[in-house]
Amino acid sequence: MSQVVRPFRGVPAQERRAVRRAQLIEAMLDVIDRDGMAGLKVSAICQQAGLTERYFYESFANREEALMETFAQFGLETFEKIVAALNAAPKSLPERAQLCASILLSALLDDPRKGRAYVEAIGSESLRELRMSYTKSLSRLLTDNILFVYDLDPDTFRKRLDLVTIVFMAGAAELILHWLGGTVDVAREDLVDQCARMCVAMVDQVVADVRALGE
Repeated sequence: MSQVVRPFRGVPAQERRAVRRAQLIEAMLDVIDRDGMAGLKVSAICQQAGLTERYFYESFANREEALMETFAQFGLETFEKIVAALNAAPKSLPERAQLCASILLSALLDDPRKGRAYVEAIGSESLRELRMSYTKSLSRLLTDNILFVYDLDPDTFRKRLDLVTIVFMAGAAELILHWLGGTVDVAREDLVDQCARMCVAMVDQVVADVRALGE
């Protein structure tokens, strides 16, 4: 006989699990901000969330899965903000590139916990595939915008632009990482501006090279 899961005080079980999952993700960010990745243990997360470990394992198989879920949620939220902003942006690559860089920085700076988590988790092997997937999604979005803004033929330019945008997104992520770590001493506005300028310069060079070759 299947077990019937009843609501508790009018709140369905599924909704309660979702609330606890969100609490645990918030608690993870709190622990990383307070103790760094070295202090990110299941017991510390549960203590911060005010939940028992039973509820942690109800949502996540282990610490690494919880960490990946936290970063996946952060990446998805940021990606959706960028898409929404680009849909309303003028047909100008410099403005669109600045917009992307600004949103990426804001995502890390508006909540300082996420900034520290980004800095400390960047070397995590468990997050490698997730980072690569996120970089690829952002680079493809950027490529689509370049093709649109410059009115380029996708068959001619997409492959070359995909290479450029992957290099740019990976480089921009590394630059932001150094900036957050304090090893790059420039104002936030200058960092955004330089990222946008580098993007435009790289794209202009690719477009010029392809056209010079008559491809």
